[in-house]
Amino acid sequence: MAFFMNPGAMFLGCLGTSEQKFLVKLIETAAQSGYTRFVEPCAGTFAMANLAVQNGFKPEQIETSDVNMMSTVLGYAITGQSLEPLEIHAQGFEDSELLDPATALYAQLYLRTSKNAGNDYFYQMLTDLRLRRQDHIESINRQIEVVRNLLHGMSYRPLDMWEHLKEVLDDPHALVIANPPTYFSGYEKFYDTQGKMTWKEPEYQLFDPETGHQQFYDMCMGAKALVLCYQEKRVGEAVGYTIYARSGTRADLNAYITTNREEEATALANGKKIKRPSESKLEPLDCSMLPRDYEIKEDSKVQVIPIKAA
Repeated sequence: MAFFMNPGAMFLGCLGTSEQKFLVKLIETAAQSGYTRFVEPCAGTFAMANLAVQNGFKPEQIETSDVNMMSTVLGYAITGQSLEPLEIHAQGFEDSELLDPATALYAQLYLRTSKNAGNDYFYQMLTDLRLRRQDHIESINRQIEVVRNLLHGMSYRPLDMWEHLKEVLDDPHALVIANPPTYFSGYEKFYDTQGKMTWKEPEYQLFDPETGHQQFYDMCMGAKALVLCYQEKRVGEAVGYTIYARSGTRADLNAYITTNREEEATALANGKKIKRPSESKLEPLDCSMLPRDYEIKEDSKVQVIPIKAA
């Protein structure tokens, strides 16, 4: 059983393969255009940091944060920080065992699986986790090594997204890609162990998608940093400038990637390099070839289709 699932599995409906493919060119061109700071709040399993380091950014230019324990344990393992300050305690585990990142992640997986042990599927999964405990810990450790080798040099802090944004939005050389929960109390529900595992978690605000995306862009719209945000909304309800859309993620919701600067983000996504300013002002863009409006093409789940002017 693999511990790290699809990066989007951390919060149901988060960035999938299509969204990540769309972002590759944008990230690559941003790195070539003089963006020197890549910021991933709500880091989850570091999907965006992975894309960044594979497409032009150095690990030392990447800073990440989150407020959940799984991301924090993994982030500390990648950055070589001791887990002792996290004060992790777990039912059935010695505190000393939980100083090992792989064991701490195994304990979290085991205990959140145990809450559903009344279901036959989860009971079988729990039995396998118990009987092959060392195999699972070794597997997790190998996966940690893969991520560590790729991202070692980046920074990670257990930090609320809103606090991280305050630190970076005034930097015109910062590219911020945020992937907040797509439903209320997202990570709390996904990682709930019913109190069987605790840690010294940071203070943070629960993110409510009903109001949170508007709060996000109220904060980011005039920022010097280029900001992108993934969200799932009904048609016409996406907040910010839409540069990507995919239909039918779940129920009647669509996936959107939005931004605080449509023209610049679209240019980067199209491979058009932008000179970063030495001052706070951006150089004018040649926007004659950039799309102004978008529609979701019903027979496609991959890209935004620009509407040509008549």
